[in-house]
Amino acid sequence: MRADSISVKRRHLIIAGVVGAAAPGALLARQCGGRAEGQVSAGHGNVPAPGEKLIVSGRIIGADWKPVAAAFVEVWQARSNSHQITVTTDGDGRFMFMTDAPAQRDRQYVSYRVRHAEHATVVSQLHFAPARGVSHTDIAPLQRDYAGVWRTTFGLTLV
Repeated sequence: MRADSISVKRRHLIIAGVVGAAAPGALLARQCGGRAEGQVSAGHGNVPAPGEKLIVSGRIIGADWKPVAAAFVEVWQARSNSHQITVTTDGDGRFMFMTDAPAQRDRQYVSYRVRHAEHATVVSQLHFAPARGVSHTDIAPLQRDYAGVWRTTFGLTLV
């Protein structure tokens, strides 16, 4: 059978079957207390060591569900040698930056501000581990990619 004779629908079904076959392994690893590759454990040990590189990406949309282009995303950490990063969203509202993991294990978060001329400014914190007074919905999932780099992503709706 030639590769170009396989329909797109059939290719998608084949891919879905492969992915579906891998899912039980991830679930079994989680039930046994292990960690499957690409899965995130909820423990405190699943946070980067101080100073490790961390890539944060995400998307900003408006209340109308449309991407917010040219929004400023500013990030800083509350520590003595704090640095600030400012990136601008692209035409699809997406952004990405690299920073260092927080220096203190008890302060696993970065502060951020999102500004755009047509929307209200948002100032908040992106948490990486459970903390007192932080809802589990406010914790960004951390994950190591296959190159060993820590990554997380978050989205935000501006009004």
